[in-house]
Amino acid sequence: MEASLAPWQTAPSTLSLAGEEVHVWQAVLDAEQLPAEGFRGVLAEDELDRADRFHFRRDHDRFVAARGILRNLVARYLGRHPAALQFSYNERGKPSVAGPDTGAVEFNLSHSHERVLYAFTSSGRIGIDVERIRADAVDIQIAKRFFSKTEAVSLASLQGADRSRAFFRYWTAKEAYIKARGEGLASGLSKTEVGLSAGDGVITLRSADSIEAAQWSLRSLDVGPEYAAAVAIEGEAPFIYRYGYSTRGSSIQDEGTK
Repeated sequence: MEASLAPWQTAPSTLSLAGEEVHVWQAVLDAEQLPAEGFRGVLAEDELDRADRFHFRRDHDRFVAARGILRNLVARYLGRHPAALQFSYNERGKPSVAGPDTGAVEFNLSHSHERVLYAFTSSGRIGIDVERIRADAVDIQIAKRFFSKTEAVSLASLQGADRSRAFFRYWTAKEAYIKARGEGLASGLSKTEVGLSAGDGVITLRSADSIEAAQWSLRSLDVGPEYAAAVAIEGEAPFIYRYGYSTRGSSIQDEGTK
């Protein structure tokens, strides 16, 4: 199922999700610019507990900011205050809106190094993944274990930077799909096979359950040369809007509107 992809742009002041519309947000968690203490004020107790387990201040601040931005965005879609939101988690840790707003918006997020991505829709399940491309993390044996035979052979035919980028493009596409379905990585990576296209492109999906695979739309997302990213959407996604979120110079209530 093919989806049109808008360029990265400034978001409107009022957010809404029409029909099968999908919104993807990108934020850069620059350690020197993060207003982490301001974000802490809207987090729930369990989120603060998780944040305080990080050993390094940098990781603490990135987690707090990523969750604070999530709350701010969900609150803007629902017309609520960020601190008033309730989240629940499935057995794999995937979050969703709970309480009186249950089912009002579907979302997913992914964070790697300084980059965090969020995906929102009002219909169907959704998953997103971003990974920093690291040559030292690319392992053909890992690919043979978690990728399909076709994917592993394709990866083995590449060298250097091409292999590194392809490895993480495969990984993010498969993980976005598995996250959307609320499954664990070990149970799903090798059971799905994806076909990649250049840049921002449609990703083909194949699995043993061809009927299930046909119900999903996958797109790769260009978020810069150092990262790979993908979004998986249940059903058709006629248009994917992409917005940048600034953490500089504005209050938490106004983030992303400038």
